[in-house]
Amino acid sequence: MSNVVQLNLLTKDNFSEYMDQYAGLLNKKQKEAILNGFDLTDRLKTYTEVAMGLRPDILATKRHTIIWSPPGAGKTFTANEVVEQHNVSVLKIHGASTINAFMVKLATVCYKNRGKNFAVWLDDCDSFFSRGGGDIDNLNIIKGILDDERDQQPDGTGGILQYNVDVTRTILSARKSGETNPQQAIVADALEYYRDPDGLGVSIPMNNVNFFWTTNKRLSTKKEAFAVNKNGATSQLKIDEHGVRDRVNWRKFDIDDEEAWGWMASTMLSNDVFEGDPGMQGQTLTTEQLMILLQTFSKHWENLEANSMRTVKEAGAMLLQNPDTFQDEFEQNFVG
Repeated sequence: MSNVVQLNLLTKDNFSEYMDQYAGLLNKKQKEAILNGFDLTDRLKTYTEVAMGLRPDILATKRHTIIWSPPGAGKTFTANEVVEQHNVSVLKIHGASTINAFMVKLATVCYKNRGKNFAVWLDDCDSFFSRGGGDIDNLNIIKGILDDERDQQPDGTGGILQYNVDVTRTILSARKSGETNPQQAIVADALEYYRDPDGLGVSIPMNNVNFFWTTNKRLSTKKEAFAVNKNGATSQLKIDEHGVRDRVNWRKFDIDDEEAWGWMASTMLSNDVFEGDPGMQGQTLTTEQLMILLQTFSKHWENLEANSMRTVKEAGAMLLQNPDTFQDEFEQNFVG
């Protein structure tokens, strides 16, 4: 049979021709799911390009965007491809960051890119959207940021991001580290540049920044946010969730298990997702091995601990290194 390099030429247009060669390896339902995967990729790619300000031909009613889907729907993989393809100037922050770490990074990149447009991408920000410790509620802070930004005027004034937490200790620490680390010196310069006159917090102009979130957490609708529980109270967390959702372009990418598998399969068959992965040690998979991987994921999809492209790469390396014991090792490592 052909090797994987030939399958990397797979597109929606030549799908039927290629699949005729592997009629006995995939059933009709699986082939339909893979074909649909190409449409899902196009849709998610368009969402991402609009969010990053790359599609002026498509109207976005609000400046910032959150793309929500269940895990394994390709948000991170697609966004990385868009960034690489368009060479986008983007600050990528993982969602596990604290609100303070987020603000420090944002202030620094804004300072370094004054006068330039860029995107701030918070990836997998489920934990970021959860309530912070003590009296800090990350969602409430983000809602306030979006409120301030929404006040921006046509002439570019306004839209000030305000973070009213004392940054003195952070500046002192960065300044000390900056004696040996130039990057930390820039952090200290940035915080001092945006520091409020009263010495507390920072105020950063947002007129050149697009926020872009990817998340597995579905933020509450208005009906859910203001629903009264059996004790006659509402949930502040849900109210804050709705407050953020209401202030952004909320892009729902809700696909079921079959569609998610089809997206993953179409991506694997049209890209060499294993290329350059350290676990593959410079090797890739044959067509036969790819089909084994697809069938294995299909068999266990509903019970996988994680169904991300990272899992695909780890499983591919496992299959390449231990083909005889692959099925047992896959179940032990990835099936809940």
